[in-house]
Amino acid sequence: MVMQDWLRNVFLVQGWGSAAIGGIMASGHVPFVPDVPLGARVLGFWLIWLFTIPALRARKPAKWEKSALNFAFLGIILANVITPFFTKEPLTLWTIDMAIMGICYGYSYNASSKDGDAIASPKIKGALR
Repeated sequence: MVMQDWLRNVFLVQGWGSAAIGGIMASGHVPFVPDVPLGARVLGFWLIWLFTIPALRARKPAKWEKSALNFAFLGIILANVITPFFTKEPLTLWTIDMAIMGICYGYSYNASSKDGDAIASPKIKGALR
């Protein structure tokens, strides 16, 4: 079954919209909310991992973009677990998450071959598969 273009657009808007909303939440500058609770600010940087990447993957991207999203999914979870040992500012973590997304997109796009193939991923063997 082929995915309809309108549904791809819904996933695209959902993905990048959740990243933008996450940035607003992480910054603590939510309209009409004078003091954003820390839990909501933390949810702001986690929105990239929770909603942005899955929404962008759901629209059946090109192979290189799928590789970028796979790497970003792993990189962002590591950053979100490790970075709070160095800084407690949610906006900084959101910025790091967006930088990881950008780096993964750039690397995967440049590392892919001209015909759009994904970069070579290691084969997972045994119980990890």
